[in-house]
Amino acid sequence: MSNPDKVKSILDGLTRSIRSNRGVRLFYDYEMDWIKKVIIAIGQGYHRDFVLDENNTQSYEQIIRYFFADETFNGDLEKGLLLIGPKGSGKTLAMLIMNHVISMLDLDAKEYPGTNKKVSFELVRTMNITEKFETTGHDGIIPYKSFRVFCFDDLGEEDKNSKFYLNQINVMMDILTERNLKFLRNGLITHATSNYPLEDAKTGTRYYKDFYGDRVDDRIKQMFNVIVFKGNSRRS
Repeated sequence: MSNPDKVKSILDGLTRSIRSNRGVRLFYDYEMDWIKKVIIAIGQGYHRDFVLDENNTQSYEQIIRYFFADETFNGDLEKGLLLIGPKGSGKTLAMLIMNHVISMLDLDAKEYPGTNKKVSFELVRTMNITEKFETTGHDGIIPYKSFRVFCFDDLGEEDKNSKFYLNQINVMMDILTERNLKFLRNGLITHATSNYPLEDAKTGTRYYKDFYGDRVDDRIKQMFNVIVFKGNSRRS
């Protein structure tokens, strides 16, 4: 067995061992068409013209399946979600809407019985996180390395390097690295939205590799299910 194959085998075994000790997400019975109506109603509370159409319906269906722990979800229910697509395509709104659905149906109580794990999450812009570092230093970003579930909005739009006095770091690289360790050891979930694909189909550019380095690029693939939002900006 080559070294890469051996490492992969060890990591796969470790992941299976960790998952066997986690709280179990229970499938919560739901009716897809009814949840879609709820989503439209909530969405129109944000934007009057919000609709589910050919550009976003499949994405929303996958997000619904994920948060209801439906085994027909096209991905890994143990990972978080990374929503990618053009600016204004509705990624952030989708996560805001789903947090309303989670709260309304109290999925935190239903899906992780007997554990302290949560389905709900806090949405925070990455630019706000880097600004906290620049004003308060490392103390300001400690909460984002904790066991709280976050959705990091606009991943990759923040400053690449942030400075607090003589300390200069790539803040989100530091946070994602720490959360990846907690994901492997404890199953910590992280969500994110981003305007950038894992790899540009035309140029082959790997944005996250260029922005965060090889290790975080690999960890992003390890931590997230990717859901693509299509179409032009929906912002009016």
